[in-house]
Amino acid sequence: MSLSRVVITPEVFLACTAHALSTEDEEVMGLLLGDVQGPPEAPVAVIWRAVPQIRTDRRKDRVETSPEQMAAATALADQLTTSTGVRTRTIGWFHSHPHITVLPSHVDVHTQAMYQLLEPGFVGLIFSVFNRDAATKAHSVSATAFQSLPAGAGGGGGDGLEGMGSGELAAFDSETRDAIRAAAVAESLAAVAGGRSDAWTRKEVPLAIAPCGATPGACLGDYATVQALLLREEQTAHEARRAGGGGGSTSGRNQGAATLLARVHDAGVHAASLCQLAEGSIAPALAALRGLAAQVDLQRRQLAEEERTLTARAAELEAAAAAGGGGGAAALAGALTLLDL
Repeated sequence: MSLSRVVITPEVFLACTAHALSTEDEEVMGLLLGDVQGPPEAPVAVIWRAVPQIRTDRRKDRVETSPEQMAAATALADQLTTSTGVRTRTIGWFHSHPHITVLPSHVDVHTQAMYQLLEPGFVGLIFSVFNRDAATKAHSVSATAFQSLPAGAGGGGGDGLEGMGSGELAAFDSETRDAIRAAAVAESLAAVAGGRSDAWTRKEVPLAIAPCGATPGACLGDYATVQALLLREEQTAHEARRAGGGGGSTSGRNQGAATLLARVHDAGVHAASLCQLAEGSIAPALAALRGLAAQVDLQRRQLAEEERTLTARAAELEAAAAAGGGGGAAALAGALTLLDL
């Protein structure tokens, strides 16, 4: 399924960029929840939830999601579907490119191809961060959406059926179509597993940021989840270091001293990491949320003042209508019409 467009909510964009900006040295990733809508000939992926993933592999250029994390995201999507009545599925993933171009690498294209074998409407988002313009000294954040197509498929549907149009496929019975698709999937899996750089090519999908109406989770909960995730990630790494620590090949009193020194060093590193997290991520997030809360409170007070003004004006017109007869009644009707608008 070749998507015609991808739409994400402002809250999803905020959560994804906050997660991408949380580390300058390593890539991060997460999953995206929403649904594929629109006509079959021009499907649109609408995304209203972001599910950041904890980094199980903290190497610089490595991001991955475990089966447990994928299952947890699927369970969350099912829960949202049940609680809101709006169908929600796992239809995408995102990851960051710190200090590098926003364009997907061949590894990204292969990873996207693997996801599309599970869900044809799956889409990948990349957020390129920490890009500094040498002339203006300004930093920028770039984002792109992409899918994978078999090499040579051009602008086709990306279903792995090279050289065969949808009309030709529809001419076969259901069993034959299933067999053809299964063969195409097997060939695609073999190409991805073999790491062939020429097996897939990227297709850029237009990306838009817009409110999606009455969709589940259209709030700042995912933005807050990013901060909790980063804290849990640091705690998990600290516990893993403590569990794997040891005193080396020394014995007796020297081993005990080495173990104690290692624990003190690890505690210091953990404290420094927490301070860096608080200064670089949590404190700015709190400041941003306080600013947003102040803005919302100001808008609430402005609307309340406008309501009082209109109510007083309506009361004056009602009194004038009672005193003046028909002309006042007509003026009151016009004022009430304006209030309804």
